[in-house]
Amino acid sequence: AVFLGNQKMALDWIYKDVGQDPFNVDVYVPPVIPYAYDYLFNWLGSGKYDRVPDRELVGNLYTIYEVDIPHPERLDAWLNRQIKIGRVIKEERFGGIIVQRRMRF
Repeated sequence: AVFLGNQKMALDWIYKDVGQDPFNVDVYVPPVIPYAYDYLFNWLGSGKYDRVPDRELVGNLYTIYEVDIPHPERLDAWLNRQIKIGRVIKEERFGGIIVQRRMRF
């Protein structure tokens, strides 16, 4: 399941994992519009963590994706694109949310 609490835990994990290093995020959510995460990174990043993901490409890339039971082919296509962008270093799950730390190629 995907809940606000799980989304917040996913972001907390990212900020704890990355420390003060620069990072980017890439998000997949059904129906492929990540407004909730845009809001959460702005809210938690600007307040609690005092920084938001970098706009310029950096080595640390965090991919966040939610299960997409009605359209698994869309998630599969998105994940196949991610394979070409960076190598998975670490992965955590928060309910129906998966977060991967990748090192960008």
